[in-house]
Amino acid sequence: MTGAAQLVIRQAQAQDLEAVQALAQAVAGQPLLQRYGTTPAGLVADLTRVLQAQTSEPTELLLLADCAQRGLLGFARVLLRGQLGRGGYLKLIALLPGLEGQGIGDKLLRGVEEQVAAHSPDLFLLTSDFNQGAQRFYGRAGYVQVGALPDFARPGIVELLYWKRLR
Repeated sequence: MTGAAQLVIRQAQAQDLEAVQALAQAVAGQPLLQRYGTTPAGLVADLTRVLQAQTSEPTELLLLADCAQRGLLGFARVLLRGQLGRGGYLKLIALLPGLEGQGIGDKLLRGVEEQVAAHSPDLFLLTSDFNQGAQRFYGRAGYVQVGALPDFARPGIVELLYWKRLR
């Protein structure tokens, strides 16, 4: 691991733009994102828009896993409120390839939960039915599968709806 003390979860700032764009380029090539039709240019554009739209009272945040020695290691894109009437929604969480299993994703998810809990009592997310690793990850973090949405994001893929009460 990068060392828990060295890893900081923080909101993206304007000065992070180039580093966020490089991170998006590196992450977009992962097989899971490719299966959903994500392109490097599309992910760069999405994250750039979120970063530039953040205000003092944001509804959507881009959180970064930042290591002083190694730079940006991952990100999470999250809606803070209003989903399913009362919750936040984790749109995407991703790490640089090869960093899985080092506790970075856990720390990033905890950062998401802290941000959402200030605005909403619940956090929702979707994960693919074939993504067993993500299902185990969210289960260990206390999320419960509460539904399934066939063909929701892409034809032939069932999205599993997960929920966690934060407060």
